[in-house]
Amino acid sequence: MIMSYAIKNETLMKERLSNIELLRILLMYMVVILHFVGHNALSANNEFHFADKNWISANLLESFSCCAVDCFVLISGYFTIKFRLSKLVVFLLPIAFYELCLSVIFYKYYGVISYTPFNYWFVKPYFLLMLVSPILNEGLRHMDKERIIYFCLICMLLCYCNTPLSEGAGKTFQIFILLYALGYSISHCRISIGGGKIWGVIFSIVSLLIFLQTCVLDFLGHYRGVQSMSYNYNNILVIVAAIALFKFFTTLNIRSRFINWVSSSAFFVYIISENYNMYMHPNGMYDILHVQEWESTSMYPILILLASAAVFIVCIYIDKVRIFLFGRVERYLCKSIDNIEGKILDFIYQKISNL
Repeated sequence: MIMSYAIKNETLMKERLSNIELLRILLMYMVVILHFVGHNALSANNEFHFADKNWISANLLESFSCCAVDCFVLISGYFTIKFRLSKLVVFLLPIAFYELCLSVIFYKYYGVISYTPFNYWFVKPYFLLMLVSPILNEGLRHMDKERIIYFCLICMLLCYCNTPLSEGAGKTFQIFILLYALGYSISHCRISIGGGKIWGVIFSIVSLLIFLQTCVLDFLGHYRGVQSMSYNYNNILVIVAAIALFKFFTTLNIRSRFINWVSSSAFFVYIISENYNMYMHPNGMYDILHVQEWESTSMYPILILLASAAVFIVCIYIDKVRIFLFGRVERYLCKSIDNIEGKILDFIYQKISNL
């Protein structure tokens, strides 16, 4: 009984919505832009200020892209995570695969072999989110609109108490809980203020406000590049920008197998391009491309956008090679785990029913 229900859910999950998949692609492209800008022009050790050439370009790119992570978690809350052991395997195994392969390739330069998937900051809180998702889903399902809003406010308070806006970047498990709950509330508490154009305008205005906030911080002497409080994931402006961007894409009506095909590997663009071995100096990707030299050219924003697109495309094809070589093994492993999990759950269900 439980197993058949799980299979039905799995079938429904395979019916991807191309508008949301296109959003996932855009978000991952934005993440690559964030890393190109953040590891160089806006890095914490780079004395880069308003008077410098391309400061505005770099911070505009950051301001319009910094909501990508928040929006990704919003999507998870909107559709909710359907927890299964095989999903943990699907999530962690390819990350460990890339971590091992890339550390072996770069062993000559860095002398370290790593195989843990938890070297990426995003993986840790998202993994925890997956683990607690059954409890979260059940709790949110029994809340009315007012209680969901109250829960979100409490989560936001916890985020600000534990990670003040002036410290860190809101990269905590608490902010993931908040964003997940917000995504769920968007799905169940309809917000109607107009069509997609309105949400697009809101996203653009809020992103410009993030940029303006950054300018004020620079004027006050509190500018810290990518570590500036305006770019924190718990900044209310960043959260609003993520909601607006997500709502804009929910109004689109798109069906495309190609978009779905690309999107299925989009997350691993982050895993490959942000692997520590890929950007470590002096043999990392950014030094090889001489990205720091772009800061003094008038082509800086165009070069960043083109380079990010190139990295995105290359990483997509790398992951498609991985799927081609090991996809069957992963599917067999997941199917075996599902069968074992189903038998255990059915056994537990029968024992409970006999009580």
